[in-house]
Amino acid sequence: MVIAGGYSWYGGTWDGAGSMQVGEPGTTGAVLTIANGQSENDAILGRDLINYATVIWDRDTDIQSSKEIENNAGALFDVYAGNRMKDNGGRFTNRNLAKLRKIGSNKATIDVLIRNSGIIENQGWFNITKKLAMNGGQVNDAVAARLELGDGCDQVAGIFSVMGTLVSAGILDVSGGTFTANATGLVGPTIIIQSGATDPGDFVVEGTGLASITATTMTIANQLLVDAGGELELFTEDYTTAASVQINQGGYLWVEKGGTFYANQFVNSGTIQLGEASSYLLAGYLTLFDSSGGSGAGFTQTPTGDLQIYVYQSQVNSTLNVYGSAALQGQIELLAGENYNRNYLANKFDVVQANSLGDAAGWIPPPPPDNQPPPPYPREGWVKHYDQITGRWHIVWDVRYIYGP
Repeated sequence: MVIAGGYSWYGGTWDGAGSMQVGEPGTTGAVLTIANGQSENDAILGRDLINYATVIWDRDTDIQSSKEIENNAGALFDVYAGNRMKDNGGRFTNRNLAKLRKIGSNKATIDVLIRNSGIIENQGWFNITKKLAMNGGQVNDAVAARLELGDGCDQVAGIFSVMGTLVSAGILDVSGGTFTANATGLVGPTIIIQSGATDPGDFVVEGTGLASITATTMTIANQLLVDAGGELELFTEDYTTAASVQINQGGYLWVEKGGTFYANQFVNSGTIQLGEASSYLLAGYLTLFDSSGGSGAGFTQTPTGDLQIYVYQSQVNSTLNVYGSAALQGQIELLAGENYNRNYLANKFDVVQANSLGDAAGWIPPPPPDNQPPPPYPREGWVKHYDQITGRWHIVWDVRYIYGP
């Protein structure tokens, strides 16, 4: 059956051989509206629903699906209802250039498996209970919207954008494409990753995946993991609570400005970059507390770890600040940022702070800028000292010009 114009389905059963088709490829005029009339019956979908135009799921009607809903290129599936699409063995395929859109603050729940390579746009409250398989396309969670993923997400391609609230149970795995969380105005996004029925609450960035986070609060039940090939970028002020943080060999964490972590253990076997070269205003501060906000955290850098810290002008620099113990191995290198001047009198860069400190790392000083040859009698080097007032250890890169022989 082909719906060429407007048609309203007020519940009951569609089954039997064949399919229900809304519009034809390349057309936009056909509209199927699924709504509750007087019968208050579920809409029982026992044959494939193929959409080339527009489907509107409107008013108080549950859908029972045992077949496939196929949203094709250029088609729109609008969800206004605050109801449930029940899984009787069906699935929802959102193809390239198709759009599945939730509008309104009433909670709509989809229990069937969604395979997405098109656009999922959430402007309200959307609950997707099966693991979201994202093979491309986009997922957009708007400002003040709430997207719930009942079994996490496998993102292998495409763009996942959060500007509202994302609540995910199980594993949120970014193995390809780009995951972004960006603040709009004064309100930043919120990401909550909970333990699922079979999986722990992990946020994983791996493979060719990129996660770019700005002014976001993240609460992760278990582990934040950046695995080989994955890249996590933290901009402005971001706050992350997790049981542990792990940067594996080949993983990359970039803290451009401020990243505060509440985690009992933070292990770096990959690369961490604090700050960036072009502006001292983007000095990167990685601050680690334990999960309760106290001084019981542990930061460990293994022999394969590389910590890169930018130093800038006067005494401005990026900093690793651990409220707890820091055990440093591997490589720690200072990089010359904007207006770094090794010839400036009394340059002292406080680059690492911790309550207790074990330092077996290979420290690499910043190279002198091309236009700044070393002075004739410099003193420069690493100074490790204990502050009696604060009770904390500091590692300082000390550059001073000593006049005369």
